[in-house]
Amino acid sequence: MQFDFLAREFAKHAILTSIGDLTGINGETVSLKVTSSTIAIIGAGRVGRALGKQLRESGWRITSVVARSEPSARRATRYIGAGRPYGRLTRLILETAVVLIAVPDDAVAGLAEQLAEIGGEEWKGKIVLHTSGALDSGALAPLQRVGASVGSLHPLQSFSSRVAPSLEGVWMVVEGTPKALKVARRIARDLGGVPVHIRLQDKSAYHSAGVFSAAHVLALVETGTRI
Repeated sequence: MQFDFLAREFAKHAILTSIGDLTGINGETVSLKVTSSTIAIIGAGRVGRALGKQLRESGWRITSVVARSEPSARRATRYIGAGRPYGRLTRLILETAVVLIAVPDDAVAGLAEQLAEIGGEEWKGKIVLHTSGALDSGALAPLQRVGASVGSLHPLQSFSSRVAPSLEGVWMVVEGTPKALKVARRIARDLGGVPVHIRLQDKSAYHSAGVFSAAHVLALVETGTRI
């Protein structure tokens, strides 16, 4: 836990240095007029389960949880405490206002294409967010083309397979179209985090700074244990 704290603080400094122009950290007032609190989770890994569980606890209604298999989806819904489990993509996930995609980076773009094909114009007015730290909202372009508002929400936090971490005070880096950005900020605050807005073009710099700084903290800790 101490390592996570050090890594986060070092990463924050590196990100501020590399990007510089971050908004939403200190006293920002945002008008939140999002009326619906229904959300579907795609991805039943550590991040999807942890965020789903804490969103449910904060008052969001989890409509469905999609995983690679039915058993995995059922385990995830038991962990989260809500949601209908699906072992494959289905049109039924459209019965929600927000979709949170928490899958590996290399699966995001292909998944966006599949979802766009499944829902077509039914995506109009819906919000789709992914949790990748490396990708920006452009990875969801197929969904944006059919009318969805798209964005990304990345917690600057490591996730254990055993215990969901507390997200209180954790930076949640957000970017995207205006409507998606508003919802991403709301989710970040509902999770207890601090929403930090970056520009789409700065996402790669943010990711590089985070990875670089975390690696240096690990090296420092390893060196300290050997002395």
